[in-house]
Amino acid sequence: MIVTVELFSYFRKGRFDQDMMELPSGATVADLANQLEIDIADVGVLIINGISATKKDRLETGDRITFLPIIGGG
Repeated sequence: MIVTVELFSYFRKGRFDQDMMELPSGATVADLANQLEIDIADVGVLIINGISATKKDRLETGDRITFLPIIGGG
């Protein structure tokens, strides 16, 4: 299946801003993070097609997945 992946902040370093990726059928958000070598514990917000998601959510062809890191400040 083909999905669109959008990365923000330091997740882009050495990767991309937005790209299309091929995943096996039944892949989850955690599987995608693993393929991108992103530690899922570093992800602050996950979005699939504009809706809040979890690492266990299964992906479908055509999905748009957005990864935003945990951001601290004060």
